[in-house]
Amino acid sequence: MPFRYEAYNREGQRVRGTLEVESEQAAEQLLWDKDLSIIDISKVGRPFSLHEQLPSVFGVRTDDVISFANQMAFLIEAGINIYAALQMMRDQTTKPAFREVLAQVVKDIGEGFTFSEALGRHPTAFSLLFVRLIKVGEETGRIDAMLRKVAGYMERRRAANAKVKSSLGYPLFVVVMAGISMYILLTLALPNLVSLFKEFGADMPLPTRIVIGGANFAGQYGRLMGLGLLAFVALAFVYTRNRTGARRMDYLLISAPVVGPMVHKLNLARLADTLESLIGGGLPLTEALDLLLETTQNAALREPLEEVRNDVLSGLSLSQAMARHAIFPPLMINLTHVGEEAGTMEISFRNLGRHYNEEADRTISSLIGFLEPALIVVVGLTIGLVAITIITTIYSVLPAIR
Repeated sequence: MPFRYEAYNREGQRVRGTLEVESEQAAEQLLWDKDLSIIDISKVGRPFSLHEQLPSVFGVRTDDVISFANQMAFLIEAGINIYAALQMMRDQTTKPAFREVLAQVVKDIGEGFTFSEALGRHPTAFSLLFVRLIKVGEETGRIDAMLRKVAGYMERRRAANAKVKSSLGYPLFVVVMAGISMYILLTLALPNLVSLFKEFGADMPLPTRIVIGGANFAGQYGRLMGLGLLAFVALAFVYTRNRTGARRMDYLLISAPVVGPMVHKLNLARLADTLESLIGGGLPLTEALDLLLETTQNAALREPLEEVRNDVLSGLSLSQAMARHAIFPPLMINLTHVGEEAGTMEISFRNLGRHYNEEADRTISSLIGFLEPALIVVVGLTIGLVAITIITTIYSVLPAIR
């Protein structure tokens, strides 16, 4: 989002400008990094953009950014300077949204911005973690290594998210197909049978009357029920958009009996992956924790992390600070302590990330292994009941036809 600023530079001159960052705190940090004394920062509006409002549809995709990071690393390793490499990437990309972003990045670097500053002006394309690791690369002269590291991190997160989505795809497909089948049976098959009964004056069996009654109720009040469901979903969506609602939903999800362990392990895997990338990238622990907090969305994990960060600032080790909170399992605390003692924090968090990703995969597989047969049984019984109702109805009307 854009922020307009006013500040004094080193020479005491008043300067004004606009920054494209994720938050006001990020804008302040960027100005301090430039040795500017801030007078005022204010958020400003911007024209409507489909790229920003619907990034998953019209914006820059994660795959594009991963490919960009890997190819930029390859070009820099080959001896091509950043500006020329960016021009090459801009010219070869076929995605309009990403080409637009890269064109602006090239323009900004040409006007004197650093690589990380230019990337930071596009938070919908490049995350705060991406930008910060590139800044570390600029400071250490290892931009190519940081590009590889952030690409690896994004690839791991994408793979983890893809596994969750693909695992839930089959149960969702079964439910949708069952709904379509029920709709066809209730709206096409049964009404014809009812007309047949009325024509011959036959009495309908009890199961048929029950199913017909349910179908009539759904037909009479279905629209109202649908509107009520949509209203409930809309209210739930709005409620979870505010801070209190989102916080309660996060705590509810992580403590739920079935999905809670899966959500917990996925969040621990993300935490470990993020710390491995940040600490391995050369960030001090306190700065890594600050950035971890800014990229952690789940309040059930973010709130303990805030206390962990404060405890570390007050002098405790990371493992000691984690041990004060039940959300961090003993394995994570112990391996963190080992990493602190041996100076191998990056390796500890890499192993933890791998472990919790595997644990989350097993939990998801177990959940799907339970859901699939349960759904098949429920759907089979429901459709079977309707089918039996239709068959018994047909047989009961045959005497009247004869």
